[in-house]
Amino acid sequence: MPDFDEFIMRHGEFGVQAIVERLERVEGVCGEKLLPLEQRWNALMSDKDASTDCVAA
Repeated sequence: MPDFDEFIMRHGEFGVQAIVERLERVEGVCGEKLLPLEQRWNALMSDKDASTDCVAA
C-alpha cells in the first residue's frame, strides 16, 4: 500500500484528494465526505470488504 504521507509530500493535498475521489468513483465506493482525507485514503487502500459500496435506490 502506498504511504499516505509520502503521497502528500509528492503530490500535495489537492492531488491526493483528486486521486481519492477518482478511486471512489471508479470503485463505486460511497466515500464519506466528512472523514479526513487520510481515513478515506486508508479505506481505499485497505481490503475491499472494509469499504462501503453504493446501493442504487
